[in-house]
Amino acid sequence: MSRHDGPLASLAEHSSLFGLAVVVGLVSGAIAVAFQQCLAVLTALREGAVAKATPAGWGMLLAVLVSALAVVAGAEVVRRFAPSAAGSGIPEVEALLHRGGDMSWARLLWVKFVGGLLAIGGGLTLGREGPTVQMGAAIGRAFGGPPGPPGARGHTLVAAGAGAGLAAAFNAPLAGTVFVLEEMRVLRTPRHALAALLAAVTADQVCRALVGSAPQLALAGVEPPPFSTIPLFLALGAGAGLLGALFNRCLLRSLAMFDRLRRANRRNALALVFAAGALVGLTGFFAPELLGPGDGLVERTLHDPPETAGASATFVARFSLTLVSYATGVAGGLFAPLLVLGSELGVLAGRAAEFFLARPASDLPAFAVVGMGALFAASVQAPATGILIIVEMTGALPLILPLVYAAVIADLTARALGARPIYEALLDRMLAGGERDT
Repeated sequence: MSRHDGPLASLAEHSSLFGLAVVVGLVSGAIAVAFQQCLAVLTALREGAVAKATPAGWGMLLAVLVSALAVVAGAEVVRRFAPSAAGSGIPEVEALLHRGGDMSWARLLWVKFVGGLLAIGGGLTLGREGPTVQMGAAIGRAFGGPPGPPGARGHTLVAAGAGAGLAAAFNAPLAGTVFVLEEMRVLRTPRHALAALLAAVTADQVCRALVGSAPQLALAGVEPPPFSTIPLFLALGAGAGLLGALFNRCLLRSLAMFDRLRRANRRNALALVFAAGALVGLTGFFAPELLGPGDGLVERTLHDPPETAGASATFVARFSLTLVSYATGVAGGLFAPLLVLGSELGVLAGRAAEFFLARPASDLPAFAVVGMGALFAASVQAPATGILIIVEMTGALPLILPLVYAAVIADLTARALGARPIYEALLDRMLAGGERDT
């Protein structure tokens, strides 16, 4: 063996890993676009059918039945064919990466796609990033070697695929990469981190090429707030920490309650899921903008901030609907719901500053942006990921100082209150024997 065999072998190994990471990014991006477009079509069909129904009573009945049946179908697809596809799927990916085992990637892929379409298309207030993250991980596993517990390369590609799925959902490749490093903690070397970055950037570029290159929630003309307002953003961060801890605890309790009712009687499970879908459908008949991932709500909040009463009503409604939606055991994520809640929380803080401290209404979009990052940091306790998601989605780099400060304060506040990172808590719940609905 020549003295060059070692370096040449290492070069070939890294080149192969990087090439596979690019392929994982390409496929993950294409699937994320297909999921997004199919979801838009299903949502438009549901809303259009309800809007055309006459008289109004028939429209209400149709809204309730369509959502209820779609949600039941989505839950049953997951339960029958791949229970590990329930919820966001992030705890399941972390279990694979840190606790061994394998995944049936082909089955998981179609179940997550179909189940997520039915549930979110039916109106549940869940995010499409949950399906795209787990589908990306499944794509990474498909290219990560033969069946059986994956090795180091397989783990890297699974994690890279998950990051690519997040990048594709939010057009946020840096956030997708940092998410893998901060949340999944599996990339051991700079080479592996570079593979994750390649997958995330590639997935993002596929999405931009197919559906547009502008930031998802572009916020033009935002100005950095004066330094004197930093205490206001610190207070917002502390409030977000409190609400993030409350959200996590309420979510876990709602899951536990649904579990008890499921175990008591299988018919209870179907009735609960049907009732949750019916509640969502009824809500959507009167306020369709409250349903689904909530992209339109966030966009409205950033560009036309609501009054205090409107922001309060939206926050309470979305908070409650998200708890109900996630507890059904369907496929869907939590990131997007957290961003909606954070934007409304930010507006409420901005309205308070406007009323008590005579701050100008022009500050409201800045409060909404900072609120999104802070609540994400409080619940997920991955502040760097939350900061980058917000910056990449909105382009609001001038707000980086208050965003970082508020996110750090929110994270520290939630931890001080004893709140665990939501995905860590969901993983422990799953391993402790809770139904695989998280």
